[in-house]
Amino acid sequence: MRDKTSNWRRWLDDPGVKLWHDAMEIKSPVTADERVRVLGRYCDAVGTTPAKLVERSSTPSGVKGVADELQALTIRMAREGHAPQYIANFVKSVRAWLRHNDIGMVRKISIGDAGARPTVENERLPTRSEVHDVLIAGNPRAKVIVSLCAFAGVRTEVVGYYRAKDGLRLSDLPELRVKDKRVRILREPMLVNVRRSLSKIKTRYHTYLTAEGCAYLRTYLEERIALGEVLGPDSPVVRPDYGRESKGRPEDMRGSPFLGRQGVSREIRNLFRARDLSMRPYVLRSFWESAMAIAEREGKITQLDREFWAGRKGAIDARYTVHKELAPDVVEAMREAYSRADPYLATATPALAPDSDVRLELAELRAENNAQAARLEEIRSLLDAFTREQKDALGRFLKHPGNEMHRTG
Repeated sequence: MRDKTSNWRRWLDDPGVKLWHDAMEIKSPVTADERVRVLGRYCDAVGTTPAKLVERSSTPSGVKGVADELQALTIRMAREGHAPQYIANFVKSVRAWLRHNDIGMVRKISIGDAGARPTVENERLPTRSEVHDVLIAGNPRAKVIVSLCAFAGVRTEVVGYYRAKDGLRLSDLPELRVKDKRVRILREPMLVNVRRSLSKIKTRYHTYLTAEGCAYLRTYLEERIALGEVLGPDSPVVRPDYGRESKGRPEDMRGSPFLGRQGVSREIRNLFRARDLSMRPYVLRSFWESAMAIAEREGKITQLDREFWAGRKGAIDARYTVHKELAPDVVEAMREAYSRADPYLATATPALAPDSDVRLELAELRAENNAQAARLEEIRSLLDAFTREQKDALGRFLKHPGNEMHRTG
């Protein structure tokens, strides 16, 4: 049933299909491309075109004929062993195309258990040791991709968006500094902001990257600096290989400094294959979810925190007020909680148990260090706010012979 023609965009030569696609693209480029792609597969399977499908559906009897044809196709696909969700996409695409042309299909098309996911039902999660092996096998960029998914819990499209239109930027890591060809991370775990444009639920939220992930990120960015790249706020956290912006990429991705979602997934998949692991890239986020669930059961974090870091709609609504950021004390409290969950994610020493006393002690020390760093940053901000005249006056005051502080200093 799969369309063997890679250039599915030929269907966009039809002005009606192009208008439909562009209207959907305003909301979701992923959905727009998928709907046109699947509609094309349907038309190839039944020997028609989108325009003829509309023409046939211009009468009630015509709509019934199309519904019969669609139902017959779904029955055949089910008997061939296709997953219900895959079949459901055909029904959704045909309905959406007809609805765009002001044609309604009343009949409910049976597709079986739409909630069944036979391809992933028996899929297991990687162990911490296996994630460690995957990291060891990867190059610096691959290590960062794996770390963002497994240690920060972000989806692959956050790292690199569909068609390389966007992705995580250095400005999304407010606690990362680049100076004199060195990368410095002010606090660990490090804050990672997920912008609305990258969020699946179209609501901004944030998570954290553990100390282990920060180490991989620092190495990767400093390698890019050493190769001559100038990093700025808009620089991608993960970029394509040098020269790939203009070569060897699909036309609509050329010139983009971002690695697309497919490229991100391909990087992870190649690492899995190198370690003989038959898993989908998404299992890295599932690994994160599982580790956080264990930390929650053992009282290290709350359910609200876990769901917020995962980008769940309800938890974000509970944490945010309308169009306002989280208060700094809440961000720090959540960072401390994330530090307590770090031992359940860490893979650098997989022989240690998740609740190892050593790991927990390190997490406590890291949290204390973060608190001290926060206080130091506040002092620096206050000093930066001084005008030159105020600084000169303070210097004269401290140097005055009659000043008590000067005499005791």
